Amino acid sequence: MVTQKGWLGVQADEVFAIGLLEISEYVCPYRIQTGEVMPQKISKALLVALIPLAAADFSNGRAATPEKLDFNHHIKPLLSDRCFACHGPDEKSRKGKLRLDTKDGAFKALDGGMFVIKPSDAAHSELVRRITSTDPDEMMPPPKSNLALSKHEVELFKRWVQQGAEWKKHWSFIPVEDVKVPSVKNKKWPRNDIDRFVLARLEKEGLRPSKEAPREPRLRRV
Repeated sequence: MVTQKGWLGVQADEVFAIGLLEISEYVCPYRIQTGEVMPQKISKALLVALIPLAAADFSNGRAATPEKLDFNHHIKPLLSDRCFACHGPDEKSRKGKLRLDTKDGAFKALDGGMFVIKPSDAAHSELVRRITSTDPDEMMPPPKSNLALSKHEVELFKRWVQQGAEWKKHWSFIPVEDVKVPSVKNKKWPRNDIDRFVLARLEKEGLRPSKEAPREPRLRRV
């Protein structure tokens, strides 16, 4: 039982992660319940491997993002949180007859050669123009909504548009595909494919895995 509030609680030889720990584009969910906290246990060895990655990702105050952005992971959550209240599925609250929750609405042609979103062309994408505007009457989200996009989030939209604005169905409708196992320099350390993912990121950050713990501490963790 962990009673101390926070992201991490330590008891004896066990380490718990509470909440959501995001490591680059990989997300590791852990349960958190109000009142009686019931964290999902992970091994200390795994956490030790993840902490330096998290520190590297959040060193600039935000999680690192991959070169190629993913609509469902990076863009749709922003649209849902900042835009759908006025441009979503609720017809009664919709403004400007604009929908950003559908592909047809998001890529609709506008007057003057503009589009709501024009793939690979941020200059002719009204969405980009609005989220980068400093005019209170033009900027989106509007100031009166008490919503805002950070500079990083604005850059995500711009990058996504310039990368072709690939629209995806909800993740549950996308067939599962095999994930390519990354290659690593240290061929001796990995024992399985999960190790190769961890090691690939460690090598990217210029880090090396710790030495294997002695048999006795590992038995205690079990």
